[in-house]
Amino acid sequence: MEINSFGDLYKITTSKNLVEYLQNLGMLKSNFPCKNCRQTCFLQTDSNNTIINTTFYCPNCKNTFSVLDGSFFESAKMPVSNILHLMWMWACEINTESAAQSMGMKKNIVVEQFRSFRGVIRWKLSQNKKLLQLGGPGHVVQIDKILLIRLRTKNNEVKQKLVISMYDTTTKKGYVQQIYNKTPGEATSIVEL
Repeated sequence: MEINSFGDLYKITTSKNLVEYLQNLGMLKSNFPCKNCRQTCFLQTDSNNTIINTTFYCPNCKNTFSVLDGSFFESAKMPVSNILHLMWMWACEINTESAAQSMGMKKNIVVEQFRSFRGVIRWKLSQNKKLLQLGGPGHVVQIDKILLIRLRTKNNEVKQKLVISMYDTTTKKGYVQQIYNKTPGEATSIVEL
């Protein structure tokens, strides 16, 4: 099953379907050996588990284990289906206020979840530096330094962010990075000539 629209998420009607979908994506483990006896565990419905309603069950020693262990959802405090809905909204760039209203959640919860998604993307990109590499022999890279200003009318506070953007016109890939230390040295250290 592919999720190509927000409506497709509603086709996942049971926890079993949700677990199987996430296993097919590689987001949850498909096979789980019991931590005690190493026997293969099976999926079992668990109505006490409000996050996903499913656990791994060992038929040999009768222990149960979370299907979320070792996954992105391991520390989830809300149902996994809600996290997927929020993930879809985040990917579609729906603002936090609209997402909160649509999901019937407090805005601060949605803001925190969106922050978590950004953190995962940031981590994944930092793991593969080649994804961020631009330029090379015969390539033209356009570089701009931009100062973003945001005015807050409540207490007349002005927020400034300095970002550097780079775009490789050959590969059609771009990259934007915020510069926290506003010295010229940091801006040039990002670009290797």
